[in-house]
Amino acid sequence: MKKQTLSKSKKKAWTETSRAIRYAHAYDGDNCTCVTCGLTKHWKEQQAGHFIPRAQGNALYFEARNIHPQCYRCNINLGGNGAEYYPYMVERYGQGMIDILKEKQQTIVKFSIDDYNEMAKHFKSEFNRVDELRKNGQQGIIEIQSWY
Repeated sequence: MKKQTLSKSKKKAWTETSRAIRYAHAYDGDNCTCVTCGLTKHWKEQQAGHFIPRAQGNALYFEARNIHPQCYRCNINLGGNGAEYYPYMVERYGQGMIDILKEKQQTIVKFSIDDYNEMAKHFKSEFNRVDELRKNGQQGIIEIQSWY
């Protein structure tokens, strides 16, 4: 049996998180819209972009309210397109939630392999929950619960 590493566990957790977030935003079960430029594509063709960049610490890396669908151009080429991301966050959650996220950003968090494995399991479960809702005809954005 291969030994699990922290980096492999983190990557698996991110894969499941990204997949769940993008699918939950597939308003018709297939397509989701980039929150910063409005480009609509199949959810598998979009990326999961962070409002507060992941480079600013682990505390918000897996926080569902900090992650939303973005196209490659906005997420990568425009570095998250923060100027357009901010109005989306204000409209969706309000300034109060942005303030909470900014405060949480200051928290130092260190995750273990077990933590990442639990995150992966949690977000896979969230994906399956969304899939079940989609199969029952639910459309629109479905809220995803963060792991912590």
